[in-house]
Amino acid sequence: MSKLLSAVDEIVTTEEVKDPREDLRQDSKLWVELLKKARSRNYDLYCELHGFRCMGTRIKRTQRGKYVLRPDIGPDAWKSQEDYEKTKQRLYPHLETIAGILEELSQENDEEPEG
Repeated sequence: MSKLLSAVDEIVTTEEVKDPREDLRQDSKLWVELLKKARSRNYDLYCELHGFRCMGTRIKRTQRGKYVLRPDIGPDAWKSQEDYEKTKQRLYPHLETIAGILEELSQENDEEPEG
């Protein structure tokens, strides 16, 4: 079974929110928080974000200290930036909610910007 299919099966069968890409340790704790907040607001958004994380999407801090979502491109990740951009359209109905959650995470995790 593929990583994506096993991850989808996991979100349907468990109450606990986990990072489906624990191999991407740098932002794993942030993803757990993002997924928890998304799930408490909108289950469909949670499922979409879960899929984006399965594909290797990262949470990055900008120079201004805000968190944003950015794709990893390559093996075990998105095939291309174009593939990510095309799929990202599925998040458009949730942009306001995502922005609000990322803002909350930025405030809760006041650290140095990544760049």
